[in-house]
Amino acid sequence: MDSTIKKRSIIIGGKQTSISLEDSFWSALREIARERTTTVSKLISTLDSSRDRGNLSSAIRVFVLDHYRDCAPSMVTRRFIARRNVERFERLLGSEEDGRARVQLERLLSEAQRELGWLQGIWSCTCPHLDIPDLLGAAAENLLDRIVEAQGADFGSLQVWDDSTHSLRLISHCNFDRQSVEQFAIVREGDGTVCEVAQVSRAPVLVEDIEKADIFRSLRFWTRAIGIRAIQTTPVLSRSGKFIGAFSSHYANSQSFTGVQKEMNAHYADRFSYLFSDLPLPRTRQVPAIVA
Repeated sequence: MDSTIKKRSIIIGGKQTSISLEDSFWSALREIARERTTTVSKLISTLDSSRDRGNLSSAIRVFVLDHYRDCAPSMVTRRFIARRNVERFERLLGSEEDGRARVQLERLLSEAQRELGWLQGIWSCTCPHLDIPDLLGAAAENLLDRIVEAQGADFGSLQVWDDSTHSLRLISHCNFDRQSVEQFAIVREGDGTVCEVAQVSRAPVLVEDIEKADIFRSLRFWTRAIGIRAIQTTPVLSRSGKFIGAFSSHYANSQSFTGVQKEMNAHYADRFSYLFSDLPLPRTRQVPAIVA
């Protein structure tokens, strides 16, 4: 998604109003307006009149993300379709004898493999030296999908600690685009991410509104472009207290995290701990949650 901010003037209620949005959101608004046979100005006017409070730009971002989330298939479905495409093109390529047709099928197969490569099994690219078994990685992917669905989150991520490079490695995600996956494939000390804070504190970090959490203001350029307003990150510890990694849920709207959600996160942390308990990682201790 293009993160370049552009300011444009829109007529709302007969008055000219300046709105700053990433170029990708302007493009999305034009596309939605065409689908609904209306104009961008009328679409924004409707949003402005229906919002209860808050910044209009933020309301537009949430509207666009909600629109495409409702239209888009789930992460499970996207992985399924990508796998089937790979299998289909491999099967067709195996029986095709025409040279020109084979070239086209090879191109389609390569594109399908690249698509599948950032939807699942990304640990083979982000941390091949950790030798994470495919069955274990797939189980972690499925668990992260369930977390995102159960908590009504919009995105999710799972990272494991790589002691050899002192970095967190992304091994699974839910609903992020390829650019975000590549950007956060490796999180090193000093990057200032929520995951790093959870790692250092060895405690859950709850960011109820990143626009108000100055400690994470350096992340706002990215969160605004993606449409993230709230984040929870929970560290995963082994039974002996070793830091294994962290999982995160990301939300398009600000959140007030409940006791039930916190209990669920603790439960999921135990599940991830069980999956990755054999990884040789450094000893840590657990402390109370941090709310930003």
